[in-house]
Amino acid sequence: MFFNDFGPPVDCCIGLTLLLLILVILSWFRRTDPRLPPCPCKPWPVLGHMFLLKDNPRIQLRKWRDTLGEVYSFYIGSTLVVVLNGYDVIKEALVKKADQFSDRPSFYVDQIVGLPNRGIMAASGDCWREQRSVTLSIVRTFGMGKNIMAEKMQEEIALFLKLLDSYGGHPVDIRVDTNMSISNVILSILLGQRFEYDDPVFQKLITLMNISITHVSGTSLLNFMPFLRYLPGDLFNAKKVKDYVNEMNEILGVRYVKDKGYDNYDEDNIDNFIAAYVKEKNRKLKSGEQTFLHDQDLIKIIVEMFGAGMETTSSTILWCILYTLHHPRVQDKIHQELDAAILGDRLPNIQDKTNLVYLNAVIMETQRLASTVPLSAPHLCSEDTTLRGFFIPKGTCILPNLDSVLLDEKIWGDDAKDFRPERFIDNNGCLLHPEELIPFSIGKRLCLGESIAKMELFLYLSSLFQRYTFSPEIQGVPPKMTDIFGIVAVPGAYKVRMLKRQKK
Repeated sequence: MFFNDFGPPVDCCIGLTLLLLILVILSWFRRTDPRLPPCPCKPWPVLGHMFLLKDNPRIQLRKWRDTLGEVYSFYIGSTLVVVLNGYDVIKEALVKKADQFSDRPSFYVDQIVGLPNRGIMAASGDCWREQRSVTLSIVRTFGMGKNIMAEKMQEEIALFLKLLDSYGGHPVDIRVDTNMSISNVILSILLGQRFEYDDPVFQKLITLMNISITHVSGTSLLNFMPFLRYLPGDLFNAKKVKDYVNEMNEILGVRYVKDKGYDNYDEDNIDNFIAAYVKEKNRKLKSGEQTFLHDQDLIKIIVEMFGAGMETTSSTILWCILYTLHHPRVQDKIHQELDAAILGDRLPNIQDKTNLVYLNAVIMETQRLASTVPLSAPHLCSEDTTLRGFFIPKGTCILPNLDSVLLDEKIWGDDAKDFRPERFIDNNGCLLHPEELIPFSIGKRLCLGESIAKMELFLYLSSLFQRYTFSPEIQGVPPKMTDIFGIVAVPGAYKVRMLKRQKK
């Protein structure tokens, strides 16, 4: 009776509410396919297992591995997610069954920005294959043939050290400085230009990228629970990320892709990614080849490589310094090795790498223990298949848990959670290269910036440890070993003293 006073709109709302309630009840009692990998418990209607994933999901994922095994599943909303644990399982899926497990799910941010299935990171199919092949070829040419990358890095490192010298050994948090320096290396490779640290365009690009990385993890929920997209406001920061990415695209597209890509490059003297990409695109167009190489893809690849390389590499450097603050004997051994291998006052170069076995082991142990990218970017199962006896339906979101490999006691021993670089050195003093060390993932989606990152880590850390002795802000009290979980696991903020060394 009461509701009749409000007419048809209220009746409609009541009807919709009852319908939603019926759907929720039906979904609760719906049986899950027994062929699927085990899940922790029956998923809640609408939410799935969201209520079990807390502030740091990597901890919960480790617990589920202990109870459910190497392949298990959970639901985010109504989306099935299968988690892969352990090296053998991840290798089986991403390498041996790469054709079934190498696609990407559709990311909502790509859709609202207007660049779905473009670039490399979120693309699939023939477009992704061509973009990946061309990008990998350019990176290899710059790194191995022309040695352009090493030259740009050494130029930037000299300026970075000059900045750190200016602190005079006072305690300082070098996170921002490291971030700027690594960003400059990446942008100089991509754009063919390094920036002064106070350049407004440079500062704008870094700010936009940092804010985007901070907010983009919040938008991931919209990939799995699409109905949340229609809530009023910007609860998940999707609109903010859209604006930031569009602004980066505008800066890079107008100022660099169009200018440097068409008017300002010498075909016989290519020294940046944009010019190399445009040269290859033009070659294909002139020869009549079908190609997916377009300006929009180029812009997106630049943004992807900038974002992927900036935070991961700078965070690994900060983790390495933090570990040596907790293990001063490790730092002493690094200094001894550097002093013996590099004579005079010159900075280390890439040719020194083979003579610095212990430093390489320290870098590898940092990558392993810090596990800065604990979860690989999601993959998509492109067809119905099986894995370890479990049915994996087409369209399933696949989550390779790199943490489960890098911290696995079955691989690294009972001290897998300890910082021990010697695990990468054999009895003859030679460097080991275990295939289970996969901080860049494996398979067809292996990080394309792996060679850049490895070169950066070696040149930066060898130069830093050659130049300084690092000590805690408070003598004898190293900073806390905490991490901030996100797309990249970064160390908590800390200050460090950098005292210039006198070679012994």
